[in-house]
Amino acid sequence: MTFTLNIVVEHRASEVKVSTRERTVCLPFFIERKKVYVRAAKLAELKTPERRRALVEIAHQFNSWCGMDLIVLNADRLEQEDFKASGFMLNSGHPCMPFDLSHIKAMGGIRLAFASGVEAGKFVLEAMIHRGVKPDLVFGYGSKWSFKSGYADLSTIATSYRTSFMATCDLNGEQEQAALKECKPRYFIIAGWSRLVNEQVLAVPTEGCIGLHPTRLPEGRGNAPIPWTLIKGLKKSAVSMLMLDSGADAGPLIDQRSFDVTDDDDAMSIYRKVSRLQVELVCSHLPIMLSWDAKLPLIPQDHDKATVWRRRRPEDGLIDFNQPVQKLYDWVRGLSRPYPGAFTHLNGSKLIIWSAKPYSEPLNIDSTAPGTIVALRNGDAYRPKWLVACRDGFLELKEVQRETDIGFEKPISASELINSGLLQSGMIFGSPKDAAT
Repeated sequence: MTFTLNIVVEHRASEVKVSTRERTVCLPFFIERKKVYVRAAKLAELKTPERRRALVEIAHQFNSWCGMDLIVLNADRLEQEDFKASGFMLNSGHPCMPFDLSHIKAMGGIRLAFASGVEAGKFVLEAMIHRGVKPDLVFGYGSKWSFKSGYADLSTIATSYRTSFMATCDLNGEQEQAALKECKPRYFIIAGWSRLVNEQVLAVPTEGCIGLHPTRLPEGRGNAPIPWTLIKGLKKSAVSMLMLDSGADAGPLIDQRSFDVTDDDDAMSIYRKVSRLQVELVCSHLPIMLSWDAKLPLIPQDHDKATVWRRRRPEDGLIDFNQPVQKLYDWVRGLSRPYPGAFTHLNGSKLIIWSAKPYSEPLNIDSTAPGTIVALRNGDAYRPKWLVACRDGFLELKEVQRETDIGFEKPISASELINSGLLQSGMIFGSPKDAAT
């Protein structure tokens, strides 16, 4: 189901605009005594799944937008089951969605477990705690896994909020399974983990294990989704929230949120977009996870449309300058931070290219072999632009980092590298055996 919802706030007439494929309804709202009141009678015009999705989205947007409780007025035209299915409280006169969910969690006695080892997952954990939903057990990578791309230490957060924490790299281990069974979670949220969990782990939570995957599933199952999104030149993608099963990213979808991929995006900017949407997905469904009367919606994936993206390793980042310039630009930005980086070799040394862009202005240069370095001074002898020839154009180098015998130097601009005399016009990038050609 395709469904979009936006909040429109005007100067005097404030309203929520709910749009589906078939219709748009506008719901007036007002704020009084630090609470938001929405008149929701027109939601009755929507179909049941859309109506319930709208309630979830309205509650989340107001809770996150202003940090206030949401009260629904004119609710008599809607079924009580709509509010139950959306995680609303019904014992306060009007259906209510509080910002602070700690009372609901405590009252229901519902326990949650959480696992992540990356920054995006850390943001989700912090957002859950901000809403008053402290997981009862947190798994995170230990410090020996700090070399992983996007690594984040969750132990400090867990200690600060006095929740149980276990450092591990394997959720399938005997001790990890024992801790999970002792926790007895209703849901186990896994927000960034490099290994699949086995069927024994999947069977522990009473309602299941929830995963987050930054592609528009069933497209892009598997590994390195953010690098592949850019390398493949996608213009749109999504973050999928799903119920995990024994397959890789193959379980039924709970929700999915889209984002645009612009020409200016790189791996870090996509990572930020994904992080924001993961927080939205988890937080908007927390009330359902905490309600005994509600269950998360599950939509089976179309397995016939599934694609699988293979795992990437640091050595896979070697640049082939015989490729078109746009493909090389996508290659560089897709492998940039927080990932190991696209690289080439110069005079036998590894050179990481962290940032580059296609050079689109006309050049009066004779045919140049791919990989050849060209200094374009444009009247400025001190700050030339450093270009490298590709199959059908030139790539302008912006930020690079050189490896030496004692490790990597600090990242610098390509212009700075010329001051060392190591980068000169006419040199050719290539593999170690021919880099000094």
